[in-house]
Amino acid sequence: MTTQGAINLGDFTHDWEEEQDSKRVAELIQAYNERYGVAPDFVARAPGRINLIGEHTDYNGGFVLPVAINRTMLIAARAVTLPGRQLELCSRDYDAGISLSLD
Repeated sequence: MTTQGAINLGDFTHDWEEEQDSKRVAELIQAYNERYGVAPDFVARAPGRINLIGEHTDYNGGFVLPVAINRTMLIAARAVTLPGRQLELCSRDYDAGISLSLD
């Protein structure tokens, strides 16, 4: 299924992740469309990570060992022209949203 704004997750995921993430992307695009009445311009995916050693030590010259885990975060976004400089954020998991002024 090709949906405007969707990304091809097959380019950078394992087969066992692709089906789950593709479903999540489709659900996110649908939720975005329901909330805003249009499809997002893009969907971004970021892998989860943990630090096996070192927490807030890298910027103090210490050692860290971050490791990717099998959790991801998806973000759908669209650039629009609104009165004023506004940023609107919402979370599907928490069913909450906020509007912020960028001025």
